[in-house]
Amino acid sequence: ELWSQVDKNLPSARMGVGFINLERAVPFAAKIPFVVNALGRDFSILAPLTQIFPATGFTLSAEGDEIVMESFTMTRRSDGTTTFDLEEYEGALTKNFPAAPLAFFGGENFTAQFDQFTQLFTTVHPAGAKIVEGMVRAQIEQLFGSSDLLESEIEPLFENEYGIGFFAGENGMNFVLQLTGESDAILAEHTNVLKKNFVESGAVWQPVITEITLPDGTVGREIQEQQAPIIEEEITVNGTTVQSLSFGKTTLFYTVRDAILIVANSQDLIEQILTDKNDTALASTLQPYVDASQEVTYVDLVQFFATLTEEETTKQFLKPYLAPFETMVMTKSLMNTGAFSVAHLMKAE
Repeated sequence: ELWSQVDKNLPSARMGVGFINLERAVPFAAKIPFVVNALGRDFSILAPLTQIFPATGFTLSAEGDEIVMESFTMTRRSDGTTTFDLEEYEGALTKNFPAAPLAFFGGENFTAQFDQFTQLFTTVHPAGAKIVEGMVRAQIEQLFGSSDLLESEIEPLFENEYGIGFFAGENGMNFVLQLTGESDAILAEHTNVLKKNFVESGAVWQPVITEITLPDGTVGREIQEQQAPIIEEEITVNGTTVQSLSFGKTTLFYTVRDAILIVANSQDLIEQILTDKNDTALASTLQPYVDASQEVTYVDLVQFFATLTEEETTKQFLKPYLAPFETMVMTKSLMNTGAFSVAHLMKAE
C-alpha cells in the first residue's frame, strides 16, 4: 500500500528506483552498529518522525552531465489527510549574496512551514510535538529572556523570503542570513527588540580560570563560568549604518537596507553586500530550479569536502559517492500527500 502511494508520485522515466518503508527501516537500522557509528548515536531519535513520514521512494536518471534523483516522501496525519498551503518561492535574495558560497539555503515563509510541520507532528505524536516546542521555547528564553518573543518578534521576521549562505573562512565557517520584510522600519523594530533582550538577558557565558588559595596556603586553579561582556559598536559602510555585537570570540554584524535584514559573523561579507560586490553566478545557477520549487539548497561539493575533518564521520561516509561531482542543487515542493524533492548532481567540467 505504501509503495503504490509513493510510486504514483514518481516519474515513470527512470534508470533506477528505490523504496524505503521508514516505519520499519529506521528502528531496524538503529540496531546496526555500522549505521550507528556512521550516522551518530542520535540516529534513533528519527523513529517518532516515521509516524509522519512513513515511506519514501526515489528514482535516478541521467540528463546530460547531470545525475538527477527525484524523491517523494509520503506524509500522513492521524486522520489520513495532509494539507500544505505555502507561497511560491521567487529567489530574489539569491542576487544579494557574495561570490562562491560553500552552501546556500533559501525559501519562502519559514514560519508557515514550521507551523504546518508542528501541526502535522501534533496530529500523530502530541507528546513529541510538545517536547519539540518546549525545547525551542527554552532556547529562546535562555537567549532573549522570554519565550513570548517567538510569536511577537521572531516569527514575523521569517514570514517572507529568507536565505542563508555559508562561506569558508580563515578561522572557520562564516555565514550570511538575509530576511525580507515589509519595510526597513518593521524589520528594525523586531531586530532592536531582540537585541535589547539578548543584551539584558546576559545569556552568553565564558570559562574563566581563577586562582584560589586553600586553607593550607596552597594556590590552585579552577574553571568558572562567568557572563561574557557584550560590546555594542557601530560602523558605516557605503552610507549604511551597521551594528555589531561582540561576545566571547564571536562578533555579529547586522543592518537593514531595502527592506532586507542582513546578519553576518564576518565584517568582510557584510561589506561585500553593502558595496554591491555580489556575484550573480549563484542566482544564474539557481534560477532555473527556483521557478519550480518552494525551497532550494545549493552545495559546492568541492569546497564542502575540502573542509572535512576525519572526525566528521557522517560527511566522510558520503564522500565516496559525491566526490565525482562539483555541485549539487536540491529543490523541494510540498503537495497534499507529501514532499517532492529533486537533487541535481553536476559533474565537474
